Parts: sequence; structure tokens; C-alpha cells
Amino acid sequence: MSRAELRLTFRNVVRQIASMEAEKLTPRLTAAQLDFSTPKPAAIYLDPNVLRWRASLPGGTVLSEAIRHRAYDLLRRAEFFLSAPRVSEADLADCLANLRRAMTHRVQWLEKIYRLRVPLQSGAKRHFLKLLADVGIVRPLFLQALLDARNAVEYGDRKPPSKKRCQELAESVWYFLRSTDPLVVYRRESFSIKPLEDGRTSDVYSLEIHVRYGSKFRMAATGWVAAEMGSLAPTSGWLRLDADDLRTKSERWPLNSTHTDKNEGDWWLRGYLAPEVQSVRGLLMLAFEAE
Repeated sequence: MSRAELRLTFRNVVRQIASMEAEKLTPRLTAAQLDFSTPKPAAIYLDPNVLRWRASLPGGTVLSEAIRHRAYDLLRRAEFFLSAPRVSEADLADCLANLRRAMTHRVQWLEKIYRLRVPLQSGAKRHFLKLLADVGIVRPLFLQALLDARNAVEYGDRKPPSKKRCQELAESVWYFLRSTDPLVVYRRESFSIKPLEDGRTSDVYSLEIHVRYGSKFRMAATGWVAAEMGSLAPTSGWLRLDADDLRTKSERWPLNSTHTDKNEGDWWLRGYLAPEVQSVRGLLMLAFEAE
């Protein structure tokens, strides 16, 4: 064997030894761990039944009480025009105008606080009341009736509805304000969801959801799910989550003394939910109903 061939053989042996040593030092990832060393998070999928879990422990930012009070000032002004024994058509028109102002004031603040058009609207622009209905905040039938009645008077040159009808509309606005009061004094930015077992929440599994509103809307999730509620493969109808971290119980907490209430294959996860309208809508409904 020539000297050149001996050098080549020696180099190949060195490469093989280095490769073997590197393989010993490189941890072998299980399927559940995926590869989180790359900047791009790994996609996983969650059973949509998590949207049926119960929401609790809302957290967020306390807002100014003035936001809530102004709408009630306008509502009282509207009711003032109905207080006289004999109410004129002008009084009824003024009542409708102030009811609409009260409703509009509250809707505009909800839009400003939560920016729901960003995650929920696709395609043609929709009235914000319909977006609020999508996430369970309002039932817009009566409120739409108020808009229609006011538009008929203002733009259609029609007579206002009867005093009794205006009283009904005033009551619907009152209910709308009362139901949305918690959302304008405290912006919902985080909450916890847990599954129900026999009508009670289970403490074994839970997810903490954090919401960032605005032009770059994001929802982050951290917590535990049962192994059967997660999938590494795309699954129709399931919620996609771009995971920064994903471990099984046995991988993250191998000691038997830790998280003994969970199965070895259950998932601990952390990541961001994909901005798919159906998933976001379901989670926002949970955020707004959390107590």
C-alpha cells in the first residue's frame, strides 16, 4: 500500500471514530419531543374537545371605570325622554338617538380594547356586533332592532316606534351594558381551562392560555393534556399549535414522585396556537366566560 493510500485510510478511520463519538453525545429524541433546536416551532395538533373545557381564573389589565359609566349616562338620558306622562314623537326620536349612542359607545370601546377584527374577520367587513355574537358576548337581535328603528327615523323619515317599544329597546340596551361591563373594566388577557369529569373540573390536566390583542394577535398555551388528545400528524378539525417545547411525563419528569396523577405518555406542551378563525373563536368564547 502506498503512502498516499495509507494517509487516506487513516483519515477515514479518524472520521468514523469522530462520527461514533458524536452519535454517543447526541441525545436521541423520541417522537413526542420532536426537534426544537431549529428557530421554527414544530406543529402539533390538539383535540377540539379542549374547547369544551371549563374556563376559570381570568387575568388581565384593569381599565378605567369611566369607560363603563359613560354608556350608562347616555342610557339614563334616553330613559329621561320616556319619563313624561305624555311623550311626543320628538321625545321618542331623542330616546332612540341616545340609546344608539349608548350602545355605540360600548361597542366602540369593546372594539378598541379587544381588536377582534384582527383574529376573527376574513373577507368582507362585518358589523362589530356580529363579531361580538361570534364569541358569545351578545345576542344581537334586539340591538339590531334598535339600529333599524333609529335608521328608519333618521334616514327614512319615518315615525319613531311607540313608547312601549322604546322601553323594550331601552331594556335590551341595559342588558347589553350589564353583560359587557366585566369586559370593559378588566381586559381578559389570560385564563385557565380544565376538563369536566362528572360535572366537576379535573385538576390532572389543564392549559393556561395567554392572549395578546392588537395587530399581531397571538394566543399562547402551556400545560398538560392526555396523550390521546394530541397528535403529531395533521388531523382534520383539530387545533394546530406551533410548539416551542413538547415532552411526555416520563421525559420531562422521570421521577415517580413527580406528577404521579399523570400517565407516562401524557404531554406537557408550550407554544402558540395557529391563527385559525374557528380555533380562535372557540378560545375567545372561553376567555370571555371565564369566572
